[in-house]
Amino acid sequence: MTTPAPSITKTPYVRQQDVINGTVLVDQLAHTSTDIASKRQRTALREGDVLLCIIRNLRVAIVAPGIDGANITQGMVRIRPGSNIVGKYLAYYLSAPSTQQRMRDQYVGLAMPRINVRDARGLIVDLPPLDEQREIVRRVDELLKIADRALQKIDDSSTRLERAGQVVLAKAFRGELLEASE
Repeated sequence: MTTPAPSITKTPYVRQQDVINGTVLVDQLAHTSTDIASKRQRTALREGDVLLCIIRNLRVAIVAPGIDGANITQGMVRIRPGSNIVGKYLAYYLSAPSTQQRMRDQYVGLAMPRINVRDARGLIVDLPPLDEQREIVRRVDELLKIADRALQKIDDSSTRLERAGQVVLAKAFRGELLEASE
């Protein structure tokens, strides 16, 4: 009788390219062995952690449910919000153009501009009271939904315009446009 081979447990890790539009693309995460991941417990993620990419770009995301225990690569900083800050507020704050510029002003390196982990962790964050942070998050969420709907309408209009252009070209090549103008 043969014993089945032990299953190799894998731990996901988040790279910069896995952070798009404030979201961690969970389906594309790479994995490492649990042995390696266990040696990096200080970078292990929990739901609600805020991630900041610190090399070349300054993308931000919030760790969603389902990837607790995942790790991050060196190009990222994990920020675990305390009881005095709403995680989504922190993510929006870090994504704000003025904050992004403050961080870019601290870039080091030319080929791979980045901010140092120490500088990222030392960033001063304006902290209104928790109820005000929640209200800011609510309003930003509302405005982002409006922007998403507007972008969808633009995409829909672009598609209709492209189809109309194709119809006009087809009619032109069939000679139907000349007949209509006569």
